Amino acid sequence: MNKIHEFPNQDKVHSEAGEWLAKLDRGLSDDERVNLQKWLFESKENRTVLFNMAELWDRMDSLSRLSDLFPDVSRQPPWMRRTRG
Repeated sequence: MNKIHEFPNQDKVHSEAGEWLAKLDRGLSDDERVNLQKWLFESKENRTVLFNMAELWDRMDSLSRLSDLFPDVSRQPPWMRRTRG
């Protein structure tokens, strides 16, 4: 009897989680919603990776919104930069 246990491929899980995040961001179809639920129940690693990536995604979105409020001064033309005095 063969007792080989196949370990999940982390690159594959991260890639799939990234694809699901992109789909979630644009909105899921009914079929995609069902497929995401199946994927999430396949393994604990799928859930963990997706939730960790979603947290990072949210942080990046927050940083993006902050960067709109506080533009990078180094990218402004010299005449718009404040001088220290």
